[in-house]
Amino acid sequence: LIVIHDFAEIISYEIFQNDTLISSGGVGSAIVGGLLFGGVGAIVGSNTGSKITSNLVNFLGIIIVLNNIKSPIENVLYWDQWCGALKTSDLKYKNLYDDIEKDKAILDNICTNVETTRKLVVDQKNLESSLNNSIEKLGVIKQMLENGLINQTEFENKKKENLDKI
Repeated sequence: LIVIHDFAEIISYEIFQNDTLISSGGVGSAIVGGLLFGGVGAIVGSNTGSKITSNLVNFLGIIIVLNNIKSPIENVLYWDQWCGALKTSDLKYKNLYDDIEKDKAILDNICTNVETTRKLVVDQKNLESSLNNSIEKLGVIKQMLENGLINQTEFENKKKENLDKI
């Protein structure tokens, strides 16, 4: 079953091997460890980045924690125990691990781009709001001029002052 998620839903992602989280991706590792491996996983997760002592691999992959109630966790397995145990000295392991590192780098870039886009959207909204406020103020100043509450020089000064704020 293939599930498609929006990249903006990604909270964190971590590489795991057997019952050990290898790298940290943003959320507390104990939380992610608990989600992945149950109660004991919280203890394992708190040791993220610990040296892996076993040279046999039964599971190798990336766990992705999402801001999605229906599907809060996605496991992307690169190696599963059903394929048999894999030795860390095997070329197959080294190639799989290189693939995982590349995919993690891609996730890093995507998440950075999503965050940059979020900031740009916020900046755009702030600019639009500022522009709308300035346009409204210019309308009020124009009415003040038309109603004789201010003269042309005062109008020009207030208009310039408002436009300088944009």
